[in-house]
Amino acid sequence: MEESELFDVHESVPGFKVSLSRVGVTGISKRVIQESESGERTVLHAVFDAFVDLDSERKGSHLSRHNEVINEAIERAIDLKADDTEILCSIAVRGLLEKHEHASRAEVRMTAQHVKVKSTPSTNTPVQENYVLLASAVASRDSSGRISVRKSIGAQAHGITVCPCSMELSREYARKKLSKQGFTEKQADSILEIVPLAAHNQRSLGMLAIETSEGERVDADDLIDVVEESMSSSVYEILKRPDEQKIVLDAHANPVFVEDCVRRMLERVLKKFDYLPDDSIITARQTNFESVHSHNAFAEKTITLGELRNEADKNELSLEYAESRKEKHSSDVGLDDLIDGIR
Repeated sequence: MEESELFDVHESVPGFKVSLSRVGVTGISKRVIQESESGERTVLHAVFDAFVDLDSERKGSHLSRHNEVINEAIERAIDLKADDTEILCSIAVRGLLEKHEHASRAEVRMTAQHVKVKSTPSTNTPVQENYVLLASAVASRDSSGRISVRKSIGAQAHGITVCPCSMELSREYARKKLSKQGFTEKQADSILEIVPLAAHNQRSLGMLAIETSEGERVDADDLIDVVEESMSSSVYEILKRPDEQKIVLDAHANPVFVEDCVRRMLERVLKKFDYLPDDSIITARQTNFESVHSHNAFAEKTITLGELRNEADKNELSLEYAESRKEKHSSDVGLDDLIDGIR
């Protein structure tokens, strides 16, 4: 019997007619090979979630089509030489709406491990560091059949934060001890400017994501830089003793609250991604895994770039962390040919 002759239960009417916001599959594990225009190839282990909406007149959605679309999107991304992971999600959501004629909305989310090579701060030892990329895209189809897509790329990175409050407690304690030893207040202040002070540390996890229209480009490595630079210090998989010393000293010279990390991310977004339009949506999130508490500290902000620019106009921006750590990356915004290929 031909497949077309079989009764399709999915197209039958449900017993209780109500529409559903998301129907699909989660945990689709794939190997993604990306090749840039320069010929550089990257292999990612990625996990996808894919959804469409479902109207009240249909019992079910054809879930096998979701897997087909992911496979096709991966192949098309290679052909298009799309080295941005969110472009792959854009291809997939368009494919979902093409295969699900009844759907008006499609969503694809992807989580992938990303490896970036960086050098340790003192010995300049090359180290492979692991990060998490968070890509997604949402496609909507209006009554005329026109499809519009919004895409997002985010990155998670670990770091270290030093508590400013506990450092101030140590400062006051040290000042009293120095006073008892006969040092003047001026001498004590001079000593405390030179000698590192004790403070409790947190292993920290930052996340920054930017949602844009389909034609804009955001480099994931730039997001990673912003997240890492917003904490007291970066962390490394391998450290020699001079590297460890520098990280500890730098971190304690740069104490920050969890709230500071989020605000620093937002401030750097304004500088690094100033080419993006006002309707871009920024999400900055920070979790500090406390060392002297049984709970964790958390802060988050979601805001459009236009709203952030308006808020920034009300105060003077001044990055507290050393400008010497800043690494400016060029961004290629010309994606017209690539977007035409997706469509």
